[in-house]
Amino acid sequence: MGDPNRDQVEGRTDKAAGEIKETVGQATHDKALESEGAREKAEGEAQQDRGDTKSEIADQVTDQIKKSQEDKLREGMKK
Repeated sequence: MGDPNRDQVEGRTDKAAGEIKETVGQATHDKALESEGAREKAEGEAQQDRGDTKSEIADQVTDQIKKSQEDKLREGMKK
């Protein structure tokens, strides 16, 4: 897997920020902050998952292209 994509980075950041807000909300008994944190954490997880999926698909496509190029090269060498 290559460098993280934007969705992975932003998702991780939002997830971490949400966890912090949720924890502070729990500690201070601030239900609004706790709910906001839980929402941000869930949104961050979803965005990170989208980024992970994009990365996996890109890796698969890259692997298929490399395999196709190798196959063509082998065919050319047989001639």
